[in-house]
Amino acid sequence: MSAISRDQVADHLVALAKLPAKGAGMKNLAAPQRIERAEREHLPKLSASTVRNRIRHLSAVLSYGVNRGWLQENPISAGGVGHQVARAASKQQHPLQ
Repeated sequence: MSAISRDQVADHLVALAKLPAKGAGMKNLAAPQRIERAEREHLPKLSASTVRNRIRHLSAVLSYGVNRGWLQENPISAGGVGHQVARAASKQQHPLQ
């Protein structure tokens, strides 16, 4: 857990924003294959509010790591990713627009 960086969190956000909301047979695929298939088949992406909720859950886990001394900082809150995603969701925009 101590090796999680702001860059990794930003990469995770980019991947989350590309994940499909639905699709038959997606449960058996890893995230990169889901993203590739979603792009190939033009499937709808996760909504901004879903991305926001997933980032909030990850932030909660990372905050726990900070409280336990496993991390020096929460890369989501320290990097401003949480605020960026929350603003996008409140405006009904995708977080990366």
